Amino acid sequence: MQQGLETLKKILALECQRGFTDKAVVGGLDAFLDKCRGDGLDGFSLPNSYEGLELSERKRWIESTLAKLSGSPTPPPERPPSKTRAKTPAVKAKSAQPKPAAKEESPQLGSPITTLKGVQDATAKRFAKPGVE
Repeated sequence: MQQGLETLKKILALECQRGFTDKAVVGGLDAFLDKCRGDGLDGFSLPNSYEGLELSERKRWIESTLAKLSGSPTPPPERPPSKTRAKTPAVKAKSAQPKPAAKEESPQLGSPITTLKGVQDATAKRFAKPGVE
């Protein structure tokens, strides 16, 4: 039971960090809370639908639940501002001139299978069983 409460605390903290977007767990917080009902969460007021709550209601519910879980009346710290990276101009790679392809003769229809690029003797033996040579 204690492990379940710790897991719930971590998930709610993650949801808080992600801005209460219902993306902390796969399938949303509602699916997770449905699994948790009856696992020592009787003292907590679980919402019928976290997804249906407004952003401010989600924040209030998570902060109060985290405060109950930690045993302190203080809510968790606010979400830190998102770090946005300044766009940097794309660096163009030096255009290298393509190397001229070596002129190899293409295998003909009647050529042995080993003339194909990447076909070694061991592979040719496996093809020989069904009759490909």
